[in-house]
Amino acid sequence: MLRISQGLLRALEESIDRGWFRSGELESVLGGREEAFYTLLEGFSLGLFRYRGEDEFEVRSEGLEILDAWREAGRPDTDPWIDSRVYSMLRAQSYSPSSPPGDWAEILSDRGLYVPGRGLSSAALKLLDLAQRLERSIVLTKSMARALLNSPEGPARREAYGRFQPVYEAMGLVVGTVPLAPYYSLTLPGRLLRRAVQRLNLDAPWPSVVNPWIVARLEKAERGEALEPEEAAVLGTIGYTKPTGGLSYAGRLVLEAVKAHRSARLRPPMALSPREETLLLVVRDLWREKEEKSPNLLVGKEEIAERLAERLGADSGRVPLDLLHLESLGLLEEAEEEGRTVYTLTREGEALAGAPGTGRGAPAVAIKALTYPYALLSPHTEWVEEASRHGIVGTGGPTRRGIILARLSGARRFPLLTRPEAAGLQRIPDEKSVTREEIAATIESEGGDPWESLERLETRGLVETLPDGRVILTRAGRLLKTALIGVPTGIATPVYPVLVRVLRAVEEYGTDDVARLAGKLRLPPGEVKAALTVARSAKYLGRKGGLTAAGRAILEALRELEGQAPAGGEL
Repeated sequence: MLRISQGLLRALEESIDRGWFRSGELESVLGGREEAFYTLLEGFSLGLFRYRGEDEFEVRSEGLEILDAWREAGRPDTDPWIDSRVYSMLRAQSYSPSSPPGDWAEILSDRGLYVPGRGLSSAALKLLDLAQRLERSIVLTKSMARALLNSPEGPARREAYGRFQPVYEAMGLVVGTVPLAPYYSLTLPGRLLRRAVQRLNLDAPWPSVVNPWIVARLEKAERGEALEPEEAAVLGTIGYTKPTGGLSYAGRLVLEAVKAHRSARLRPPMALSPREETLLLVVRDLWREKEEKSPNLLVGKEEIAERLAERLGADSGRVPLDLLHLESLGLLEEAEEEGRTVYTLTREGEALAGAPGTGRGAPAVAIKALTYPYALLSPHTEWVEEASRHGIVGTGGPTRRGIILARLSGARRFPLLTRPEAAGLQRIPDEKSVTREEIAATIESEGGDPWESLERLETRGLVETLPDGRVILTRAGRLLKTALIGVPTGIATPVYPVLVRVLRAVEEYGTDDVARLAGKLRLPPGEVKAALTVARSAKYLGRKGGLTAAGRAILEALRELEGQAPAGGEL
């Protein structure tokens, strides 16, 4: 993301000739010490300025690139020129072959970033490229740290973030909603830093509690390298190390924040329908019944379907695919008991089953009101309102249910695609967006439920709905799309969790022997044999039993989805 104020642009323009400036000169240009201070923090956090000593700051080449782009855009005077919501609009529009929504077109055109009838301007494309290359930093003065303590997690009204909101936004600690930013939220780095600051000594005799110097020493301590006496004194006094040695919890939180800041990842939302959430509750209750009074009860498909029908009158024919879907989300797993396949809740499934309000369901965009800011992206204002309607957010932040669903959005996924869903995936071009209606029509023409399938594709991490309502493939989605090119049309479910587990076992153990794989995976031999049959028919396995390029693409998609899982405790 980016935030570029008019003050920052003036500072760059004033210093372009000699390539450096003094902070005192900036005060004269901008009309005051506070304005100069904010602009210095903004430019420094974006990696546009480098302190070279004795109150002098060098302008880096990226700063000149931003100035050139602004001039190329026609020197627009909107302030800020770019902010988090405008950046998210640019990102979405960069995928779209169509005109932006009406209010977007005006916002982008006023900034010289969109040309009606032609698309994004060259200045906009340069900014999108530059945003990926900036070497960002975080600086928290003690005043900023105290203000962060009083900032809500969000979504909340802009004024709740106080006078430091523009600087927080420049640092990637908060984002506003698209298109007019009535709401702001802390990003994942912002949330982690807020938790860290709660444990720091804000009376320490230094002006800042987070800066590049401190981060470098924290990383040094994390590597187990010895600190110099002065370094150890600074970290210890602020509260980053324990008296007994090693990093404190606050120190580890700051390092997590820095890592999240450097490599933000968008996680697929853990969004389930009321029926799917109720199915989880049914599985939980059946296991409780088995443990408490019916030890011979098997929690298989038939038992689950019967109990679900009692609760909802649901169509029992949909239960097998529902179970596959929940298994692909890491909420259920299969095992063998008395020669039959049974289903158990994973740790993540137990957490969701125990969350308040489970059974009411929530659409993907409601969860994305929380997960988009975690990835330093601006959600749409309508997503926030949808989250409020579904009990995901309350006043100033997520509800308990919202917190659990956001945390579970980082759960490991297993690839799963039915034939209609695969057709929908094939409908989306690489690196371009399409409308939801286009994908839905393709899925429906193949006999699938269009809107449920779209929700499931996003929940599984295979597509992303952008703030303009259009849809793109994720990297995992592109990999599966490639893997499915040679699959015969007669296979109803060409990718499913047990199949993926079997492919991974074939890769790991170098065999396609049914008995050995069944033992390693603790699955019934019949299920393993069926998975191998599909794998050979779909050309995921070659004649000699090894993985083909398509099989390797499926496992690469699995690794991509597993890589989205969060580090422990970061939410």
